[in-house]
Amino acid sequence: MPKIREEERADTHRSGGPPNVARSRTGVPGIRHERGMRSVPNVTIEWLQGRTLDQKRKVIAGITDLLVDVADARKEAVQVTFINMSKEDWGRGGLLGIDRTDVVP
Repeated sequence: MPKIREEERADTHRSGGPPNVARSRTGVPGIRHERGMRSVPNVTIEWLQGRTLDQKRKVIAGITDLLVDVADARKEAVQVTFINMSKEDWGRGGLLGIDRTDVVP
């Protein structure tokens, strides 16, 4: 199991992030260390709806491979969840996504 330097740990008092979340030198969060144990990496992606199943399959495969290679995660333990939002339920710059002309999924 990789050793995590103290400065690589997110600190809720300094960063506002969740406690005990290790971040690799490349900035990839994911594996929580509690009492020396490794738990399941969970990745949640919020994006606009409209991606195909093939695109989702490729994203899950890519994220899984990244966490296995960079964070020493077990492939079968990596979980990825997609949250699909409509343009009516999301906004940026003071406008709903549906009112923006520069927003595409």
